[in-house]
Amino acid sequence: MIKYWVYNQTIDGFIESECQPCPVTPTILDCKKRLVFCHLHKTWEKISGIQDNAIKSECGTLMRKPFIKEYAEFIYGYEILNTGGIYYITVLSQISSTNGIKTSEQYMRIDPFKKEITCDGIFLRNIETAENILCKEVIDTIIDDIREKYKIKFGIKPETSTKLSGLTLLFAFIKCPYNLNFFMIAHYWDINTDDYNFTELSHGACPDAQSWMLKTMNITPTRKLKKMYIDEPKSIVYYAAAHFLGFTDVNLLQKSTSENFRFLIDYFTIRFPLEKTGSRMEGLKTFTKDMLEFNSQINVWNSLTKIARLYRSSDGIYVTDGIRLYSKSSPYITKKEKFMIMKQGFNRNIHDFLVNSYQDIFNKTIRRNVKFNIEQYYLDLESIIVSDCLQTANSDDGKWNFLVAKDSETLRTIGSQMHNCVASYTESVIKRLSTIIYATNKRKFKICIEIAPNMVIRQAYGPCNQKLSGDSLNIFNLWCHQKNLPPKKSPDS
Repeated sequence: MIKYWVYNQTIDGFIESECQPCPVTPTILDCKKRLVFCHLHKTWEKISGIQDNAIKSECGTLMRKPFIKEYAEFIYGYEILNTGGIYYITVLSQISSTNGIKTSEQYMRIDPFKKEITCDGIFLRNIETAENILCKEVIDTIIDDIREKYKIKFGIKPETSTKLSGLTLLFAFIKCPYNLNFFMIAHYWDINTDDYNFTELSHGACPDAQSWMLKTMNITPTRKLKKMYIDEPKSIVYYAAAHFLGFTDVNLLQKSTSENFRFLIDYFTIRFPLEKTGSRMEGLKTFTKDMLEFNSQINVWNSLTKIARLYRSSDGIYVTDGIRLYSKSSPYITKKEKFMIMKQGFNRNIHDFLVNSYQDIFNKTIRRNVKFNIEQYYLDLESIIVSDCLQTANSDDGKWNFLVAKDSETLRTIGSQMHNCVASYTESVIKRLSTIIYATNKRKFKICIEIAPNMVIRQAYGPCNQKLSGDSLNIFNLWCHQKNLPPKKSPDS
């Protein structure tokens, strides 16, 4: 029997229903201009106020939730079929604009017995690829149902007391129902949750489960660390990261839970879930290793703190690119230059210095065109988009070409035209740790996109690493929707 969950505008949430879900009429907003689209008069109007949880337009019309941006995706319902304990879910969504509504569907399959979740036939290995696809009400219902089945099978009903939520909680519950925190640590530190040994240990039946987890992260399972894990499970990730970077001072390791350090480490342990922790933190480890050769641990730690503050600011792109460029240029940089980098952090000046250094190194040592072995599913992301959603009437005829960079010469051309360091991604693309897609409009390079191996967009910027806005942002969002790619998640998004 199919169960339906529909969006209810009164409670601004989902309720179970006997009727099939239908698209809703949302209130479309332009927050920057403080405008609301009035459905009564079919025109944009100024927002005059808020009354009874509704937005009042200039003409006096009250418009209620859901409040969305134009061309934003909104899920209005679910169709759920439970067959033999396996859940088949149809996710019903809509794209709303001032011209009307376009509906679409996604299909999920949740198999608690095989510990698998698929979306449109693709296994979800990373929760961020579909974090918001299921609502809390549906997730809670599925988890409650699975808990009862586990109680019948094992005699104990798993608890759900955890800080995890959303699809992350469902993932954790399916992978290791009797120890949800194990899943969280494994997700951040590349421990294979599909491994049989991990599954057995995660059930908590083994008294050495915590020790095994800590040893897997290359840290000694002391009593103090076990207590740290019990008090705040994720703190172990930051402790292990500081140890991995070469810090041995106990006082500094205890500072690994500081806000700035956590923020920086989250970039490496969350953004690149399909790569090994060592490879994704390689650039940062190269930096700390070099600095520790001629500086005290406290000085290097203070430098990392400064870098973390820069990352949290609007200069975040210069930090992440700077760290990667440093790892490639390190053998050719003098001790004096390294000291300058440690003192200043990876700000814009250091980033530009490293771009120039890398280009000089490349010209002297690697100047040849390398063809990339790009998989077909990345090539399928190529597209020509013509849209009438552009903010300017004659915006380069509205025709945009999204293309995959298929060789290193293309990366150099993009870097030269857009004034960024994408040319330094050659090695990453060869190893298939990144795929670069670029968008042109009237033969001008407008957008540069990096996609991770799990089809998650790591970053997308315009010329000179500027944030996407206006026409570029609208076209980028349309392309993401057309190709079923979740938009990027980053501090500057």
